[in-house]
Amino acid sequence: MADLPEDWTSPKQFHEQYPNLHTSMDALRWELRFRHENGMIENGAVIERRADPRASRPSLLISASRYFAWLRKQSRAA
Repeated sequence: MADLPEDWTSPKQFHEQYPNLHTSMDALRWELRFRHENGMIENGAVIERRADPRASRPSLLISASRYFAWLRKQSRAA
């Protein structure tokens, strides 16, 4: 994982850093809920990690640099 950017944060920290990007934390959660469908996982903007393999849901981390690259890609595709 040496090629990963150093800007990984939790969704809460991401929202605190960029409060005007989403109307609310719930709006960010909604976007993250569909991360497999909207390409966030595929484009590497979000990673899932499981500290415990038996956990029902993974913890999510967002890379700001990759998130903004994903957004640019979305706006070009529209």
